[in-house]
Amino acid sequence: MSPKEAPIDLERAVALWGDTVLRLAFCKSNSLADAEDITQMVFLKLCQRKQAFGCDEHMKAWLLRVTLTCASDVNRAHQGRHRAFPDDIESR
Repeated sequence: MSPKEAPIDLERAVALWGDTVLRLAFCKSNSLADAEDITQMVFLKLCQRKQAFGCDEHMKAWLLRVTLTCASDVNRAHQGRHRAFPDDIESR
């Protein structure tokens, strides 16, 4: 098995970077529940990744980039649900 095909040690990744991912997700979402969901999404994407990382710093950079992307997706989804239309405001 070549290094690029080596399985990713998920437990080690969570131990090393789990708190960092959760904190970044919380900073971007301002919600602990959303931050926990984002963290789960990020590590699920890590499990699905086929290619190994060259070093821990590459994994960290990848995790943080994926966290930002997932947080943006969650925030965008929330904006669509909480949008008020002028007719809704006038009828109150």
